Amino acid sequence: MPLSEREQQILAEIEKNLYAEDPAFARGVRKSAPQAKEFKHLRLGTALFAVGLVLLVTFFVSRLLLFGVSAFGAMVAGIFLMGTAFYSLAAARAKQVKVRTRFARAFEDWDRRFRERYRRR
Repeated sequence: MPLSEREQQILAEIEKNLYAEDPAFARGVRKSAPQAKEFKHLRLGTALFAVGLVLLVTFFVSRLLLFGVSAFGAMVAGIFLMGTAFYSLAAARAKQVKVRTRFARAFEDWDRRFRERYRRR
């Protein structure tokens, strides 16, 4: 649900005040945006892989070894960046799920004990 004009103004004012009061904290929060780095690596890896494919086609047309080696390097680097980004995203997701399941398990245990306590009476 999009924010109203007034809510956007309030949010902008809060951000401005936060940056004015503690610029180091504001920079740290801005840099540590969740998963921003992983998505950047994912886009860069995809672009490198696409460039590698173009270089590979160029290699087959021109038969210059330089294009073939460059294509191989670009494609391997692209796959590596995409793989590490997917791994980081999956690890972050698994950590969220683990915390959620731990909380759910604790709540279920509490609920079970609560029901057993009052079932006996």
